[in-house]
Amino acid sequence: MSKIFRYFLDCQRKGVKVKTTKVEGLENEKKIAAAREAADQRLTQLETIIKRGLKSYMEVGEALDEIRTSQLYKRAGFRTFQKYCIEKWGFTASNAYDLIRAKNVGNSQQNAGLNIPPSVNVALALEEPRQFQR
Repeated sequence: MSKIFRYFLDCQRKGVKVKTTKVEGLENEKKIAAAREAADQRLTQLETIIKRGLKSYMEVGEALDEIRTSQLYKRAGFRTFQKYCIEKWGFTASNAYDLIRAKNVGNSQQNAGLNIPPSVNVALALEEPRQFQR
């Protein structure tokens, strides 16, 4: 126990008022610094979640594209990609193709130095119109 703290306790026992503004001020500064550090850490965590969320549809689209093109769905016991999507993941092949297309748009945006679209719907809205052959 420090001499200052012992002195403070002795004064309290004797009923002598001691100015503690400096001690309280230091404690408040420490609390404020700790709160700021906690806020900074939480901000970093939340921004990481946002970044991961922005990339998640792209990661899912990339995985589905590889499973489709490499026919890995057959290794999982499915005859078609459509059956794989419905039975394994509960969404249609059309949804899977949307994710793959959105991933392609996101990659194009990123390669052009632009931000990744925040969602599949935004990515699909940015997609170049397809030219249909007649």
